[in-house]
Amino acid sequence: MKDKIDQEINVGDYIIYGHALGRCSGLRIGKVLNLKTDVDGFNRPIYRITVWGIDDDWQNYTPQLLNKKSTLLYPNRCVVVDKSKFSQKYLDLFDQIP
Repeated sequence: MKDKIDQEINVGDYIIYGHALGRCSGLRIGKVLNLKTDVDGFNRPIYRITVWGIDDDWQNYTPQLLNKKSTLLYPNRCVVVDKSKFSQKYLDLFDQIP
């Protein structure tokens, strides 16, 4: 499974992905926990990317780990980012994933 810029997505990768944010959209940072690919009745691929994200959408709030996992359906709407690009505050939050 490949991301927006044709990088392979693997379990354990860190990604940036789009999500709905009220009447606009936002970007969220997440860690890939699981990947699954199926096909539908028309033999088209169905993707499921399980991630645990960090909520940091509003400037005046401290970033925090979301309270549950999320499932993304479109790998071409995320980008894999090297772990070294994240500040320690984000890495510390990812270390709290159950």
